[in-house]
Amino acid sequence: MTTTTRNIIEELRRAATEQGAGEAVRTIAGPALETWMRALDGKDADPERLDDLATLMTARLSIRDAALIAAVEPKLDTATVIDMAARPHSFNIKTLLTETLNAAFDDPHIRPDETRLARAVREACAMADRARKHGGPVAQPYALAACVLSSWSRPFRRFF
Repeated sequence: MTTTTRNIIEELRRAATEQGAGEAVRTIAGPALETWMRALDGKDADPERLDDLATLMTARLSIRDAALIAAVEPKLDTATVIDMAARPHSFNIKTLLTETLNAAFDDPHIRPDETRLARAVREACAMADRARKHGGPVAQPYALAACVLSSWSRPFRRFF
């Protein structure tokens, strides 16, 4: 684990103790999720913030799930995505998550935004590649890429 990885995980733990888990996720992961949203929209995105996201996804799977939802549903705004990461057990968030994923994976009438999905896969794999070079976590960025690919490639879903 790199120094940066340890620092952001410690920062998240410290903030969770002081502010509660949801506020900690909002405070610490919010900027990384904002950067992820920028990357999905094809805007300049700070690779260091994306690397923070890779680490934070490993610490809290709700952050990975929020990144996935942001990739498959372009209509979601940044505040909603951050709220999904911060409050994953809230009834409204669980409902939104379930409905969005069901539509993305099962509704044949939904046309995926292929450009956005390609950006998500490319960025997730780049996060994992950078993490590997520095001894950081790679599983969740690759899991994110795999989930995005499976939502994109409905005919191939039987293989996932």
